[in-house]
Amino acid sequence: MTTDTQVPRPAGGRPEWARRLTGIEGLRGLAALAVLVYHVQRNLNRSSADVWPLGEVSFLSHGLTLFFTLSGFLLFRPFVAALLDGREHFGTARYLLNRVIRIFPAYIVVLLFSSIVLQVAYLPRPVDGQSAEFGRLDAGDTLLNAVLLQGYFPRTVRSGLEVAWTLGVEVAFYVLMPLLAFGAAWLARRFVHPLVGSILPAAFFAALGIAGKVWMLSSEVGMDGSEKLSFEWGANWTTVVARSILVHGDLFAYGMIAAIIFIYAESGRISLKRLNRWRWAAALVGVGALVLATTDMTGPFSSSLVAIASAAVLLLAATPRSAGHPGWAGRLFSSRGLGWFGLVSFSIYLWHLPVIRFMQVHGLALPDTLPGFVGNLAIVFVVTIGLSALTYYFVEAQALKLKKRKTPTPKPSSAADGETSGLGSADTGPR
Repeated sequence: MTTDTQVPRPAGGRPEWARRLTGIEGLRGLAALAVLVYHVQRNLNRSSADVWPLGEVSFLSHGLTLFFTLSGFLLFRPFVAALLDGREHFGTARYLLNRVIRIFPAYIVVLLFSSIVLQVAYLPRPVDGQSAEFGRLDAGDTLLNAVLLQGYFPRTVRSGLEVAWTLGVEVAFYVLMPLLAFGAAWLARRFVHPLVGSILPAAFFAALGIAGKVWMLSSEVGMDGSEKLSFEWGANWTTVVARSILVHGDLFAYGMIAAIIFIYAESGRISLKRLNRWRWAAALVGVGALVLATTDMTGPFSSSLVAIASAAVLLLAATPRSAGHPGWAGRLFSSRGLGWFGLVSFSIYLWHLPVIRFMQVHGLALPDTLPGFVGNLAIVFVVTIGLSALTYYFVEAQALKLKKRKTPTPKPSSAADGETSGLGSADTGPR
């Protein structure tokens, strides 16, 4: 890439407001807690959904959407910075090693403990698609789950930890994104402006996810509720596709677009005054997307709208209202409490459903009443937080120390800076 197309960076490197992202841990903690509340109601207290406003708890399932959008923003940000700076080396090997260290230690511990000790991991679904049982996974299925390949086969697509299909989607993004970044860098050196090159990977994931959702929407025409459930969650190839990056790719793309805007502002190409106008625009887009997402007309595209709103909130939180002054979103999501939940959010995400299933299997859940919902929520929250703290401090934090020993200190905005993602918390404590 020639120097005349590089994006100028401010004197002294990154501006102060860009050196430490505000609100990210809080958003991650909020996403994890939202998914926990949703699963408690769905699995233990469905009747509470008939009580206003608890019927809206189902919307909290979009905590997962926020996780995916966070991953797109956090992991693409250093790649796009390198691309716009004209650097040819992304530190991809280090990036991939960091991803392995960040995701697999805690995941494997929770998987083995849940399936062997608690015996509440899903067994592979039978070929005839009957309801799955709970219990011990055999050695072959445990290995398949341990390497997150169970989602590529109909028989095992929903075996192991019930949330693990989302990790398979994340891993697919981890692998595809740097490959697309390399392709974009090659194009930017020869044919297109670096900004255009940086947009191409996001455009690819957006097209992928939108095409997948169109396929789902057209395929489900005329289906009743049970047929749609089998199409999206049964032991069949349509579930393999529905639980993959082929349908969820666009959720990462909106975070990637937010990363491009962020890096352009960080580079000095967008002034703080202009950035503040962009913040107002992001707020309006986010509110509009959320309103549309609550309607019944959007179908599978409701997650796309929530992802757009999530990307808007990300920009509002991570960029300042003025020099040295974070905006309302940055202040809101930078609280110490939310920050700590963000720190242990990956463990919360892994543990909460095994806790719920253990309560079900052993008859420990409170009755399906409104007080029962409050009680079950309190029990799941306390037990999950306790287990998550143990897993974080004794497994995740120790793995992060290994990452620091194995990798040198990265240069500013190098691709190796992408050490966090939506489903993996940062190395530091609460913001």
